[in-house]
Amino acid sequence: MLVHKVRYPGESVSIIAGWYTGEIDNWKVLAEVNPEINPNVIHAGMTIKVPESMLKTREPMPREYVDSFYPKAKPKSKGGDSRDQASPPAEEETPLFGPKH
Repeated sequence: MLVHKVRYPGESVSIIAGWYTGEIDNWKVLAEVNPEINPNVIHAGMTIKVPESMLKTREPMPREYVDSFYPKAKPKSKGGDSRDQASPPAEEETPLFGPKH
């Protein structure tokens, strides 16, 4: 049995299953093999057992694999995007007809 140690933020049982078994749906089997964990809440330092019969790789899971499941933050533009700037207030229009206030 391979033992994976959780090291990165964002790791989940399904991501771990995807890396080691090739199928993220195998998280259910990992949850059964690891009854002491809540598969919805894992954190750094925990260990997750993966059955040998399911292994597609024994290579440690890289951070890049975990990060690939999350959208990348868009870099902020440096003053070139006019959408970020407030438009100047519109000047009040003077009515052409009617009483003055």
